[in-house]
Amino acid sequence: MPSSPVPFVRTGRRAVTPRNLGSEMLRRSWISAASAALIATSSTVVYGDKTKLIVSSQLGINYVPILMLKHDQLLEKHAKNLGLGSISVNFVKLGTGTASNDALLSGSVDLITTGTPTIIQLWSVSTGSGSAIKAIGALGSKLFLLNSTNPNVKTIRDFTEQDRIAVPAAKVGLQATLLQMECAKLFGEANFGKLDHLTVTMAHPDALLSLLSGFSGSITAHFGQSPFQDEELKNSKVHTVLTSHEVLGGPATSELLATTVAFHDANPVLCRAILDALEEAISSVNSDKKKAAQVYLAETQTKDSPGDIETIISPYSMVPTGIMKYADFLYKVGRIKRRPEKWSDVFFAEIHDQPGN
Repeated sequence: MPSSPVPFVRTGRRAVTPRNLGSEMLRRSWISAASAALIATSSTVVYGDKTKLIVSSQLGINYVPILMLKHDQLLEKHAKNLGLGSISVNFVKLGTGTASNDALLSGSVDLITTGTPTIIQLWSVSTGSGSAIKAIGALGSKLFLLNSTNPNVKTIRDFTEQDRIAVPAAKVGLQATLLQMECAKLFGEANFGKLDHLTVTMAHPDALLSLLSGFSGSITAHFGQSPFQDEELKNSKVHTVLTSHEVLGGPATSELLATTVAFHDANPVLCRAILDALEEAISSVNSDKKKAAQVYLAETQTKDSPGDIETIISPYSMVPTGIMKYADFLYKVGRIKRRPEKWSDVFFAEIHDQPGN
């Protein structure tokens, strides 16, 4: 039977800037008490222990493969196939990528799912250290929409001091990075952070409610993801200002499954099982969208209609794409000091045979 639902958790965070992300992330590895205290109530992480695995995920359609891992117990299946016997897997939902990063750096979880720019930054500051982080595989290349209720905002040039833009992690997250990339194109690389002061950190469900409320002081825009961005567009007052595909020139990997080098090297067979399980989960989602929609609704307990969810589920892929687009930007504007020479630098060897870019 699938494991029981886990609580939705928010963890505290301290404001960071694009340029101090690395030191801030490493600092958090010592003080992520909120995440550690929560997860310690269910099991204790011991690197090298091949019988217990803790996986964090986030909210939204982008994480359906992770929900499939849980629902079909694919991690347990592939671990057994590779001779590891029975393992226990605990899935924890965390509200933002920042919370997931904190949990991994503190040793509270073994695997995280988070945005591509964040993993590149963590790789850049941690390579060669005991806390080095790399990606196991990709989840897919999803479309992100910057939606607004301000009728005067046709492009990002039109945002004013009266606007507020919700993103999952202001200044450092995936959507925040996409906004910076567009600013760099329109206003020059030196002004990549031109709209940073208008962004606010907000989980997608909260941003959806705030955008549609129309109350004074509410956000006027949300750089979100499905199904939240799709729900917003059902309201006639909402329109799309910008898409991630416009920023990047097409699809690019948005989320990655990652862990520490320490965990990977201590558990090579388990990590092979994780990649095999991810491959089966993605294949299952792509071949049966109806089942995937049912799993999403069952695991998230949301009120969305099965038909709506099935419609917005698009193909997933564990093959990394567009990694260097993010890396090149982050390096040019100074958000990372160490640039990967190729996409595979950021990933473990098990996936190097894939045609990534």
